[in-house]
Order: sequence, then structure tokens, then C-alpha cells
Amino acid sequence: MPGVPTNEREIMKKPVPDEIIYRGIIGDAVRLIDPHTEADPAAVFASGLTYFSQAVGPRPYVKQGGLKHPLILWALIVGNSSKGKKGESRRSIHSLFRQAFEEYFEDDDSPFMMDGIPQSGATLVRTLAEQQEIATEELCVWDRPDGFPVLAFDEEWATVMQATKKDKPLATYLRKLWEGKNKISHRISQNGKTVRATIDKPHMCILGHITPEEMRLTLGQADIAGGTINRFLCFASEKSKKLPFGGGLDEKEQAKFALRLRRFIERGQRVAAVEMTAEAAKYWVQLYDELDAMMEQGQEMEKWIGRAHPQVLRIAGLYALTTHEGVDPPKVTVDNFKSAMALLRYSIESVKYAMGDIGGNKRGQIAAKILDLLSEGPINSADLNKGLGGRTPKTVIRAAMVELRGRAFVYNNPKPSGGRRGFMYCLADDLPEGVEVLSYDDVEDEPGGPVYEGEVVKDTGLTVKVRPSRTREPEPPQEPARGPLKVIMGAVEPKPKPKPDSPFGALDGLI
Repeated sequence: MPGVPTNEREIMKKPVPDEIIYRGIIGDAVRLIDPHTEADPAAVFASGLTYFSQAVGPRPYVKQGGLKHPLILWALIVGNSSKGKKGESRRSIHSLFRQAFEEYFEDDDSPFMMDGIPQSGATLVRTLAEQQEIATEELCVWDRPDGFPVLAFDEEWATVMQATKKDKPLATYLRKLWEGKNKISHRISQNGKTVRATIDKPHMCILGHITPEEMRLTLGQADIAGGTINRFLCFASEKSKKLPFGGGLDEKEQAKFALRLRRFIERGQRVAAVEMTAEAAKYWVQLYDELDAMMEQGQEMEKWIGRAHPQVLRIAGLYALTTHEGVDPPKVTVDNFKSAMALLRYSIESVKYAMGDIGGNKRGQIAAKILDLLSEGPINSADLNKGLGGRTPKTVIRAAMVELRGRAFVYNNPKPSGGRRGFMYCLADDLPEGVEVLSYDDVEDEPGGPVYEGEVVKDTGLTVKVRPSRTREPEPPQEPARGPLKVIMGAVEPKPKPKPDSPFGALDGLI
């Protein structure tokens, strides 16, 4: 298997996965496709395993004591828009699964596929309920009582993360879908009446795409700790090679492989419990402690891999179904666990690659916290200080705000309190019309950086343009007059404090 490039990045090098992840029918698919695509092999494998988790459906599960872990996989491909080749990694694997199992992947209108995640919980439930009805009643292609499989694909996962901040039911239903709840319902309005849309035993697998910058700037602490993002396995993706004339997989070779892939899918659909071999059960006891130790690396890392135990069990179960050629019933082996752990480690390294080494990229962490604080609306300097813990140096805040350029803004508080002007922080969508946007790009360490005035021109999405009318340099702060102190009623009159001319002059209390 050819390795992926290790170009230097601002944060760290692109990680390279262990070769043992490329096992089973999905590993064979990557080897078949790789000479004909510029996509990252790890991204192709992650896409293929996600497709397979949907194709085998809701019946298989891995048992852990009294718990049943559904083989639901959520994969997030992380790569730059121009060099990540995220879309190509998905298209190359999609063509194989379409030929192998056209019942699910025949066209874009398939009820077993969802192109884009709806931006509200109500719409998500209604859409899934409608697709389930189409598959079972109109098309009559799904009559199994064990659940309904859907593969959701979204190229703009950052917008979904933003939507979960504004629509709490969306985040709640996504988490329930990952857990494999038996039934999800939501009251909706239909033809002037309130009805309940219901999904019976949904089995939704998700394949999302995001850039490293979007991960750093979109994901707040609530997303990391609370739950939606750490249900994903992240896979760093970069262009693996140059193919000026494209690739051309032989049609006969692809058709032959598709037939083999279909046999694996059909066998997997007949499996219920995927049990461990005796050796694998002993090995799992060791892995359990190892996963606990990994989570103790630090508070931030614990949040990211807080669901490592069920993730490893799910992946090992999928490896069992994709490597069991000639073995019936398939079982989780020690090798399956080793491959699952290698995939988890690559996911962790991919998170560090995108977000910066956990605990080391102070600027990225503060930027994420600021975005999370601003998601609820504009806040003043005092609330920002409190939300950041009250000990964040102004130099770190300034660097974080520079990274948030175009997404977060600072302006003078129109309702100052206590005679102090103060500043407000907000996201682009919450920026008031006509306010004076303060520049934080070139603010000096001392109060008094340049202030840019002009008309604010609002744009769509998370961009705001400012049409400057003039640029003024702030007046230097005046030294307080020296002389004898005035004594009034036995008290010493304090010296007047200069008013700051930049938002970061007001942040001295953060140090």
C-alpha cells in the first residue's frame, strides 16, 4: 500500500496509518482503486468501511456483557479543499458499492441515501421517516423488521456543526442515531395538523467532509465534550499522487470485485451477534485498560476519545464481517482488535493534525472557545473574560482573534457602563448594521492600535466586508498631570485612568 505524503504543515506532519488497517474486503478495494486515483488511501478505506457499515444493515452487533453495540460508523474526512481529495475518495468507493449493491446505491434518489444533513431536528426526523416509508411501501425493497439503513453524506459538515448550536433537537437526534435507538419521533405540522413523524429502528451511518481550519474554528468546547463530534472517527486526507490523465479501472476487473463485495454484504446482513474468540476476549481485557490509559493523557484528549471503547468494538465487528471469507459465523479475532486499535490511533493523530497537538495549540483552543461563547450571541469583554476562565493573556486572545478573521468581530459597546466605553464581541451573523469594526490584526501590545472606520457591508454565510471610509491613527494616551494630590473629606482622589483605544487595551484584566 503506498504511503501518503508527509508535507510540512503549520501544526504538524500528516500522519501515516499502520498498514494493518488495510485488511479484509475493504482493504482489497483500496488496493484495487489506489493506482487509479489521487485520493488518500486512508480516506478511501474510511469511506469504504462507512459504506459497508450501512450496507450490512442494522442486524449485526457486537455484544459486551449486557450491551449490544450496533455496527454504525461515522467517519469524518479532514483535508484541505484543494489538496485533500475528499470528494474523490468517496466517489471512487461509491462506484464499487453501486455496482455491488445497486438496491441501495443505484441513484442519488435512493431512499437508502441522504445527500446532506437537514439543518433542524424536525426536518431530519421527517426526512428519514419519509425515506423509510418510500422504501417499505412504495418501492417494496425493504421488508426487514430489524431496522432501516441509511447512509448520509455531507460535504459541508462544518455547517451541520453550526446548525446543532442553534437547533438543539438536531444535536439530540444525531446522538440518538449514533446510539442506534429503536425509535425516534418528533411532532411536526402537516396540512394544518400536528402529527408525529417516527423512524423505527434507524441505522444511519454518516460520511462527512471538513477542512482542518473549519475544525479548529467551528468546533467549540461544547461540541467536543458534549458529544456529537466525538462520535466520529476522523481521517486526515491529502493528495496521494499526481495523475495528469486520471485513472482507468478495468471494467471487467471492477465487475469481478463487485460480485465478491456483494457476497460479503449479503453474509453480513444475515449475521446477528458478532462474538469474540476466546483469545480475543482475553485481549479485550488488556485493550480496555489501554484505552483507559489513553484517555488519561489529558483533559482535552479525553473529550475527543471519550467513546473509544464502543468505537473499537464497532470497528472490530466490522473487521470481522469484512475478513471472514469462508468462516461462518464470523467472530472478532485478536487481529481484528489490532486493526481496530490502529484505526483509532490514526483517528487520534488525525485530530491532532487538524486541531494542533492537544494541549499545545493554545491559539486554536482559545479560538474554539471564543467561537463557542459567541454562538449564543454578542458578549462584552467581561463575559468573554469570564468565559475564558479569567486568566487568558491578552496576547493569546489577540492571536486567537486573528485566526478568527472574518468570523468574529469586535466593536465599541453602544451602551457603556460605569463610564467605561468597553467592547463587544460577536459572530459575523450578529454584527449590528453600521457599527465601527475595530481591527485586531495589527494591534500592538500596548493600548492604542489602529482603528478602522467604515460602512459595514453584510454578506451571506460567515463573511462580513467593511468598506473603509478613512483610517485614523489613535491619539497617544495622555500622561496624567503630576502634582500634589487633592484630599477631599480625608480621602485621596485617585488618578484618572486613560480610556483604551483598542479592544485589547481593555483586556489587561485577563492577564
